[in-house]
Amino acid sequence: MLLTMRTYPQQGISLVMSLVMLLIMTTVGISAMNISISNLKMTGGIQQQSFVSNSSEESLLIGEKQAGNPPASFAFITNQVNFYDEPAWTSATNATTAGSQYIVEYLGKRIKNGGDVTTGGGTVAPGDSIHVYRVTARSIAGNNTTRMFQSFYLSDNGP
Repeated sequence: MLLTMRTYPQQGISLVMSLVMLLIMTTVGISAMNISISNLKMTGGIQQQSFVSNSSEESLLIGEKQAGNPPASFAFITNQVNFYDEPAWTSATNATTAGSQYIVEYLGKRIKNGGDVTTGGGTVAPGDSIHVYRVTARSIAGNNTTRMFQSFYLSDNGP
């Protein structure tokens, strides 16, 4: 018995299917790369924000230390400052680390009302006078990531 094979004309479907699969795999690869790049950018931004926050907080602590025990040559600002105005910061000479600055404003002497307050120099009882300082720190890094912190510092010592 002789087996005969039938021959069918080829349709070319395997070529079309392999091209479709290649197109799908390329699309998946490109989208994976885009997701990876955006994740990398987000991670870099978070690291930069963390660095700027830490740097600004460090400047704030240095400014509070200056307010509590100022050296003789330290110049306090006694007028109101617009902290979003760039000239206020370019005139500030109190730079700590790269991109970090602080401004110490003397807000005046106040008479303490109410309960006791603990200051850098001890406890202030009601009726005593305290000196009030506003310390503002700003840090800028990289692609204009900016953080600004502000605190009020009470002290027995005036400027």
